[in-house]
Amino acid sequence: MRRIPLSFKILLLLLLSFLLSPPSYGDTIRLKNGNVFEGIVVDSDGDHTTVKLDVGTMTFTNAEIESIGASSAEEKDALEKRWKIEKQRAKTSQLLARPEAGPVKEEKKKPATTKKRGQKRWRAPAEISWIENYAEGISKAKIANKPAMIDFYTEWCGWCKKLDKDTLSNPKVQDKLKEFTLLKLDAEVHHDTAAEYGVTGYPTTLILDQKGKLILKQPGYMPPKGYLKFLDKAAAQAPEPAPE
Repeated sequence: MRRIPLSFKILLLLLLSFLLSPPSYGDTIRLKNGNVFEGIVVDSDGDHTTVKLDVGTMTFTNAEIESIGASSAEEKDALEKRWKIEKQRAKTSQLLARPEAGPVKEEKKKPATTKKRGQKRWRAPAEISWIENYAEGISKAKIANKPAMIDFYTEWCGWCKKLDKDTLSNPKVQDKLKEFTLLKLDAEVHHDTAAEYGVTGYPTTLILDQKGKLILKQPGYMPPKGYLKFLDKAAAQAPEPAPE
């Protein structure tokens, strides 16, 4: 039997690794429901893929994804440059926000204080409360004469946890959220409701009127400043409260 040369084996292995490895930037993500996203794949395992988009970061189940393909060379170059700029901005912001002396140790104690309040893993602190049932939430929104906000999440979604920890726990965000009836729905439990509103990635935030009609939709993670802008836009587009 004729032996295969070693150089050919190495070349074959390199070719297979190139074809099988997921793209790291400049990716076109096509979902089975027809949606197409341009972004950067930042994490991928056997079940989920996390993608950085212009609007934020989203996590998809691999079952939802039809294909992931590399974008053009120009798109790759632009996305890579933008990714590097964003990383540098984040690093600079952290350096500017860092205190010069002792207060660092005091900040490390704050998370422990929050946990002592009995805060659930996915909930914001007790200043705001969440409704975990769609029908109940829309009913209460109608009674309260307020628009409804739905935060769709999943138990495995890392960016959902970051949204809870960094954004929904922000005092200014919580103060603004008082203008809405708040729902928090696990998309894998309430999958019919998620599908009805076309939710395919997590987290996704929806603003609805008192009848459940969609006003505004925002996929992905948002920092507190961006979340406040989103809520202001939603409040401006919401219909005027009906007279009592």
